[in-house]
Amino acid sequence: MGKIKAKKAIQKLKETAKNTQLTIHCVVGTITSEITQSAAGQLPSLNQLKRTVQRIRKIKTCASRRTRRAPLFSIKIWNCYSMLDDNIPRTNNSVEGWHNSFNSMLSAHHPSIWTFITALKKEESLNRFKIEQYTAGFEPPKKKKYKDSTIKLKKICDDYKN
Repeated sequence: MGKIKAKKAIQKLKETAKNTQLTIHCVVGTITSEITQSAAGQLPSLNQLKRTVQRIRKIKTCASRRTRRAPLFSIKIWNCYSMLDDNIPRTNNSVEGWHNSFNSMLSAHHPSIWTFITALKKEESLNRFKIEQYTAGFEPPKKKKYKDSTIKLKKICDDYKN
């Protein structure tokens, strides 16, 4: 009679662990408080009961993770496939390069307002000069490794399209 009650108690423990979010101690406590003394001697040790609850909950969470979650950012945001056709840069390296050159122009982490204004004026004159060069038809050369990688990627995309 005690073994049957102990088996029923373990089944109830498994169901409670699966269907509720009670702490492990609460799940084990509710089962052990409802059982009689004769059946309590047939139960596994307290540590084994706790491990049973943990195992049941682990199986439940692993089974629910078999499907993928929705991505944090959609593919349209981070996909660079269409950028190759439009000759748009795939990285923000140019922005980082500008930031580095502007910081070296300032030559201080926290410049005064006058130093900052002077640096902005220098940057403006440099940009005006570059605009004049672009309108005259001069385009700065790109590094060979970036040209090669762009050509390879365009070839792969063209092969994919066809």
